[in-house]
Amino acid sequence: MRRMWFGLPISLALLLNIIGVSFCAMTRDQMIKSFNTIRNLCTPKFKLSSDQLNALRFGNFDNDDKEVKCYLLCTAQMTGVLTKKNEFHLEKVLKQIEAMYQSDNKQSAIDAAHHCKDVQKTYKDPCDKVFFTLKCVAEQMGKLFVWP
Repeated sequence: MRRMWFGLPISLALLLNIIGVSFCAMTRDQMIKSFNTIRNLCTPKFKLSSDQLNALRFGNFDNDDKEVKCYLLCTAQMTGVLTKKNEFHLEKVLKQIEAMYQSDNKQSAIDAAHHCKDVQKTYKDPCDKVFFTLKCVAEQMGKLFVWP
């Protein structure tokens, strides 16, 4: 229960940031600034360098150690797109995409979400589920991918 209440203000903050910024989708720079809040909340819990964090932000998933994977779980929890079982909820993901992505990038994100939605079913560990799902999304989206 504690996690739900902790993540709720972050999701609301992101929503308010979206509304406050432009009443429509965000630019890539605006998205990165919004993601910094999540990043700043999750980073102290894990031993990751700035280089590792920046690599993840733009889709480099070469480093697959436990700290990296569980950092990604933390950030995914903060975005409000996971179920109580720490699995991606496709409808929540699609709502976030609709709210955050501009029209020129939106379809790529939607296609990646649909393409990668079942990757998590291969793994039992929540950190693995999130890591490999996001890795799939990053591979599908290429340079359009961005994450906290």
